[in-house]
Amino acid sequence: MDIIELARASGLQIILDGRIGREEYRSVCGSVDALLRFADAINSSVRMSAPTPGVGTERTIVSLRQAAAARLLQPFNSSVLASATAA
Repeated sequence: MDIIELARASGLQIILDGRIGREEYRSVCGSVDALLRFADAINSSVRMSAPTPGVGTERTIVSLRQAAAARLLQPFNSSVLASATAA
């Protein structure tokens, strides 16, 4: 699963913020609707790679969607940003 391609296909904009050596630092931005499409794309990928559904699978998928949305909505962690600019 190429998460950058999933994000781009969902309508999110991928911005290359910088490159230090071989490491790339990117930002992702877009609408909440695009974020929800991205979460649905992640869920679809998980469903296709998941074993036979069992009890509680649908609840797990909903939890994954909410977790993915929450992670993408978090602001940059200032310590990560500080260490990236200091390097």
